[in-house]
Amino acid sequence: IAQEHGTPVYIYSQQRIEDNVSNLKNALSANFDKFHICYAIKSNSNPHLIKAMRNSFSKIGGDCSSPGEIYAAELSGIKPSECIYTGNYESETDLIEAVQKGCNINLDDTTSLDRLKTIGLPERISFRLNPGFGKGTFSQITTAGRKAKFGIPTEKITDAYQKAINLGIKNFGMQCMVGSGNLDEEHFFDVISAIIKKTKSISSKLGIKFDFISMGGGFGIPYKDNEIPINFDRLFSKLSDIFYKTYKHRIDSPALW
Repeated sequence: IAQEHGTPVYIYSQQRIEDNVSNLKNALSANFDKFHICYAIKSNSNPHLIKAMRNSFSKIGGDCSSPGEIYAAELSGIKPSECIYTGNYESETDLIEAVQKGCNINLDDTTSLDRLKTIGLPERISFRLNPGFGKGTFSQITTAGRKAKFGIPTEKITDAYQKAINLGIKNFGMQCMVGSGNLDEEHFFDVISAIIKKTKSISSKLGIKFDFISMGGGFGIPYKDNEIPINFDRLFSKLSDIFYKTYKHRIDSPALW
């Protein structure tokens, strides 16, 4: 391959990509009534690789944070309506692109809501929760906690939803991403518990119903011989127990994104 194509050259196993997606999809479908997988386009925006993922699960969506990533998702056959868009102090131009394309808008800060007012409000938005703790393989990919710049602190996020209600928005989700590269399954139980605690509190105080709860992945890869890969069947079985212990009426429960 190197002789034919030159170097550097990157080689991917299509079978491994498709198997990874199938394992994730099968574990989710066995444990959650409603779910949606959004692949983080920023991790690799090669449309051919994303198409390989969609061979295993055609309903896979995109997690986008720029107009370029929306474009890459569309090249791969993913509709913008299947994408969640999370900027970080995004420009007005970026927001216009995401809104006009019909992405699910996820706001990292209430100042984004102020910019959104001048553009046109979507029917549904979500806010990114910073639950007060984070965990990643190293500090640069720990994206929540007291020192992290991402997300709305848990003590302030209820006000963000109230502000959105006051603007006339009636449909909501909640998103949370605390870090990447995690192999500790117990960590994800802490994350989903923190999200659910806050969604229940907001629903009680503001009387709103959440369409979805988005738990950012951060699933780690075992790079070292002594590291054990995540058992997705076990992970989502336990996450389902936590989830449906609160949302007992499964037919009316939020979807897991």
